[in-house]
Amino acid sequence: MANIRSVMPALQQPTAIFEGLRRDEHEDRRAPGWYCYCSKPPCSFDESGEERPPYPGQVFLVSVNREKVACNWPWARADKADEGLPENYEARFERRAL
Repeated sequence: MANIRSVMPALQQPTAIFEGLRRDEHEDRRAPGWYCYCSKPPCSFDESGEERPPYPGQVFLVSVNREKVACNWPWARADKADEGLPENYEARFERRAL
C-alpha cells in the first residue's frame, strides 16, 4: 500500500502513457478506455512507508480505468532497450499515447 505515494507523481510526470490493455478481456477493442501511465520514480517505499531507492531495472505503472480511477499500481520489469518503458510494452498495450 505504500506505493500509493508514487501514484500522483506518475500521473503528473509519466515517461510514457499506453492505451488499451491487450490481455484484459473486458476492454472494448473498438474504443479502448484503459490507460497505463509509466514512470521512473526517484524512490520506492517499504511496507512501513519508509522511502527507499527505486527498484533497479523496473518502472512504476499506474492503470487507470474508463471512469478515471487508478485501479492498480505495481512495479514492473523495464524494457532492456529503453528503461523508461515496461518490458514487452508492444504486446501488452494497443497503442502508445505519449
